[in-house]
Amino acid sequence: MFISFLIVIELIVFNLGIYSLVRKRCDSVSMAFSYSAILTLATLSLSIQLFFFLGIHGVYFLFDIVIIVFSVFQIIHNRDVIKRDAQIVFRFLKKEKLLVFILLPVLIYLSLQAFLLPPGNLDSMVYNLARVLMFKQEGSLFLENYSYFGQPSFPVGYDLLSFLFLRFNSDFGLAIFSFISYVILIVGTFSIVGCFYNKKLAVSIAIIIASLTEIVLQATTTKNDIPAAAVVVVIFLAGYNFIISRRPVHLYLVIVGLLWGVTIKGYFAGFALPFILFYAAFLIYKQENFSFTGLLSHISVNKIKLNYKYYIIPVGLILCIFFFYGHNIKKYGNIFGEKGPVVRNQNQDGVIGGILNLGRYIIQSAEIPIKYGYKINEIHDGFLKEHKSKGMKNKKLKIDLSGKSFLSEDHSWYGPLAFFLIIPVIAFSVFFAKGYVRVVSLTLSFYFILLSYKVAWMPWNNRYFSLFFAGSGICIAYVFNRFLNKNKRVIKGIKGFIVLIAIYTLLSATLQNSRSPTIPRFSSANLFYNLYKYGSGVLDGNRPVKKCFAWLGKVSNRQSQYEIFYPRNMLTTFISSVERDKRVLVMGYFIPVFPLLLTRPDLEITVSRLGRVSLNNKTYSLSRKSDYMSVRANYDYIVILTKDVKKFKDIYRHIRDEEHVFYSKAGSIFRFKKDTDR
Repeated sequence: MFISFLIVIELIVFNLGIYSLVRKRCDSVSMAFSYSAILTLATLSLSIQLFFFLGIHGVYFLFDIVIIVFSVFQIIHNRDVIKRDAQIVFRFLKKEKLLVFILLPVLIYLSLQAFLLPPGNLDSMVYNLARVLMFKQEGSLFLENYSYFGQPSFPVGYDLLSFLFLRFNSDFGLAIFSFISYVILIVGTFSIVGCFYNKKLAVSIAIIIASLTEIVLQATTTKNDIPAAAVVVVIFLAGYNFIISRRPVHLYLVIVGLLWGVTIKGYFAGFALPFILFYAAFLIYKQENFSFTGLLSHISVNKIKLNYKYYIIPVGLILCIFFFYGHNIKKYGNIFGEKGPVVRNQNQDGVIGGILNLGRYIIQSAEIPIKYGYKINEIHDGFLKEHKSKGMKNKKLKIDLSGKSFLSEDHSWYGPLAFFLIIPVIAFSVFFAKGYVRVVSLTLSFYFILLSYKVAWMPWNNRYFSLFFAGSGICIAYVFNRFLNKNKRVIKGIKGFIVLIAIYTLLSATLQNSRSPTIPRFSSANLFYNLYKYGSGVLDGNRPVKKCFAWLGKVSNRQSQYEIFYPRNMLTTFISSVERDKRVLVMGYFIPVFPLLLTRPDLEITVSRLGRVSLNNKTYSLSRKSDYMSVRANYDYIVILTKDVKKFKDIYRHIRDEEHVFYSKAGSIFRFKKDTDR
C-alpha cells in the first residue's frame, strides 16, 4: 500500500511539472489542468510501451528518476505561477458552494475508493490487468501464449498504466487512472463551456456530465472506456481553442489526443475518423484565412518554440501504433487480432442490423424499469419477428432492453438525463447549431451510428457510449443558451431542475455502486427508498443484512474479492499448496488469471488456451499423448478453468493419473508427478 501511495505522489508531482510547463500557453487553470493531465497519462503510457518494446521494462525506475527530476525542476522554476493558480482555484471554490458541498466531497470519496479497493471487474481479471502481468512474465507485449484473444491484440495504451503499480505486485491504486480521467471529464467540460459562454453555465454543465451514472461507476474501475471519453473532451477543448487562437499547443493536444486514443480502445477510431473529417472541413470552408500550408508557415516563422523534444510524444505514439497494430496484422491477418473472434463481435447483418442496434441502444438508454421493460421486449420480438436477432452477436439470446434495479458498470446506462436531455440536444445541435458546436454534434452522432453499425449488439455494450455522452457538454450548453435569451425565468427554472436531477443521480451512483456499496440496496435502485428502509431497520432494531460502507471490508480482506471468480476455496488452495518458484500452466478461455498472477509472483506462470500451449515457437495439443508428455516435462503444476466438459475430457484422460490438488466442475489443480512417483 505504501509503495502505491508513493506512486500516486509521483503522478501528482509529474502532473504539476507538466502543468507548470503548459500553463503559460493556456488561457485558464481548467484548460491547463486538462491538457497537463492528458499529457501526463499519454507520456507515461508511451514510456512503458517503449520500455517493453526495447525489452528493458525491468529498469523502468530510471524513467521514474527522470520525471521526478524534471517535475521538481519545473515546479521550483514556476512556483509563483502554481501559487497564483492555487489562489485562483481557492477563490473560485469560495464562490461556487455547489461544487464545495456536493462535487468536491464526491471526488474525495471516489478517489479513496479508486485507491483502496481491489479491482473487481471480470474483464480486468481476464485481460485488462491480467495481461500486464503476462507481459511482465514474458518480458514482451507480443505474447506467445494467451487464453483469450484480447490479451495480445486489444490496444494496450491505457491498460499498461497499471504497470506502474503491478511491477511491485501491488493492487492498491489500480483504478486511480480512471479517477483522473473522471476529473478530466469534469474540468475539461467546465473549460470548454466556459470558453463559449460563462462560468455559471459551465459549472451546471460540468455537474450534469459528472452525474451520468455509468461515468460515475467507471471512475473507480480498471476498464479503459472512461479514459477514451476524457481524451474526447480534451480534443474538443483543444480543437476549439486552436480555431480561435491558432496557438500550436492546442493543435498539439488534438494530435496527441487522437494518437493516444487509438492506443486506448479500438472503437476510438469510430470517433477519430468523423472528427478529423468534420474538423478539417470546418477549418477549410468556414475559416476564410485558413490553409494548411499557411499553418506550417505560421509555426516556422513565429518560432513557437516547438523544438524537437515536443515531437517525442506524437512520433513515439505513431511508432507504438505502427508496431502494435502491425504485429496484429502480421500474426493474425487482422488489425484487431484473430479474425474469428473479431468477426463474431461485429454486426453481420449490414444496414438493417445497424439500424436495429441503434434503436436498441436508444431504448436501453431510457433504462425502463423491469416491470415495464418486459413489455418492450415483447414488442421488440413481436414487431421484428424473424428479424428479431439481426445485429446481435448471440442469435439465440433472448433480448432484454429494460433497465436494472441495481447499479453496475457492466449493465447500467447513463441515467435519465442521457435519454431525456443529451440525446435530444445532440440531435437538435446537428440540425440547428452552427460552427464548432455542429462539428461536435456531428462527430458524436456519426460515432453513435458507426458503433451501432459495426459492433454486434451485446447486453454490456453500454460502456462503449461513454465518450458519446461525456462529450456532449457543449451541445447541452448551446441549447440552454439558445433558449435562455427567449425566456430567462423558465429556462433558468428548467436548468435548476435538471441540476437537481444530476445531483441525485450523482449521489445515487456514488453511494449505491453494487461493487462498492456505501448504503445497502433493498429492492430498488432508488436512493431515497433505500435510505428510508435502512433508517427504518435501525429504528426497529433489525439491521439489514448488508451494513453501510460494506466496501471497506474488501480493503482489508482483498483475497475475498478475488475468491468470487473461482470455485470455492480454489484460490486459497492455489496460494497455499503450490510450492515456491514452481512452473505452472494455467489453461482455459476467458478465465480470471489476474489473481493467480498477482498473489503468487514467485511462480513462473504460463497462461494458455485449453488444451493448447506454445513452447519455443512450437504449438502442442494436450489431447495428444506425445504432446502432453512434452508439455508435462516443462511444468510442475497445471491449473484448468473451464465448464466445457467435452474439451476437459480430452485432456483429463491424460491428467487423471496426476496428483489431484483441487478438483471441481469449474476448476481444477493438478501436480505433475515426478517419474519416481509414477
